[in-house]
Amino acid sequence: MQDLLNFEHGGMIYNDAKSALAAGADPVAVDAAQKGLDGRGKRDVIRGQIEREAGDVPSLLGTTSDAATIAILVGACFMASLDEKTSYSAFRAKANAYMQEISGDYDPTEIAKAFLAAVAAGDVRLPALEKGIVEVLAEVTQRSNAVAQAINPVAGA
Repeated sequence: MQDLLNFEHGGMIYNDAKSALAAGADPVAVDAAQKGLDGRGKRDVIRGQIEREAGDVPSLLGTTSDAATIAILVGACFMASLDEKTSYSAFRAKANAYMQEISGDYDPTEIAKAFLAAVAAGDVRLPALEKGIVEVLAEVTQRSNAVAQAINPVAGA
């Protein structure tokens, strides 16, 4: 993906502010060029940075698929643990047993606690939290409605 910044300095063209600044470009000029990008341009710059630093689209899709699979497994463990006569302690025991089955040699509770502690400490940064929960849910709602409308236009009418 090509960034739209294309800042020229010293006969060289830089595709992002970080590279231009590292080459000694004037920070004020780089900042002005960066601010001159419209919303779509900024998004494309961010997407370019993501591709360079986090991985290409297939790699990101693979990671997203892995995360979704874990979420589905947890939900399935919870659902499989429910029945009409299940107390909380019985539910918890069943859910933990299911989670232990799929976690292998690892303690699923400790995995979850360690992950949440890393998020709280700032060692793990989650894009949804960086964007903001309200903003992410609004985006999910908009995209979900658009996809559902494409699948079944009559239901939305």
